[in-house]
Amino acid sequence: MIACRLTGEDLIHQLCPEDAQDGRKPAPERNYTAGQGETLTKVPALHELTGLGAIKHSKSHRATPSAASRSPSSDGAASTTSTEELVRKCSSLEATLHAYTNSDRVLRHQLWLENKSHAATRHELELEKRFQGDCAEANAKLREDFSKMQEAYAVAQQVLGMEQEHHRAMMAELESAVQWCH
Repeated sequence: MIACRLTGEDLIHQLCPEDAQDGRKPAPERNYTAGQGETLTKVPALHELTGLGAIKHSKSHRATPSAASRSPSSDGAASTTSTEELVRKCSSLEATLHAYTNSDRVLRHQLWLENKSHAATRHELELEKRFQGDCAEANAKLREDFSKMQEAYAVAQQVLGMEQEHHRAMMAELESAVQWCH
């Protein structure tokens, strides 16, 4: 998460550089390196983020008719109000960024769960296909074995028929031999 937090002093330096106590210049645009999977390379100054533009209290600004009609105390109040408004907008942007980040994290987690579920389903389908292939192979083997058993049964029936015929012939011969002997 990229968040830009400005202190009150930084706001003063950025918005009213001539009012700064230590003579620092306004903060320039900052370059940031993007985190993993992000493409953000540049973060604009605060006045560009809020859309309010730079608010300056320079001598040329105070010379305008609208600024001349204000009292010095109203300039301080306007500056405080503008600063408070900027702080509120910055807080609002931070809250939006935080909500987006949380939503992004939740969606990425849901996507991860969906991918994990998809992988498990794909694995189950592969197992099912393998099982069906094994069953088809086993069924083909059983049909082949059954066919061989039927052929063997038919041969066994023929052999049994021949044995029975041979047994009857032997019995008939034995009876004729017994009768001849008697």
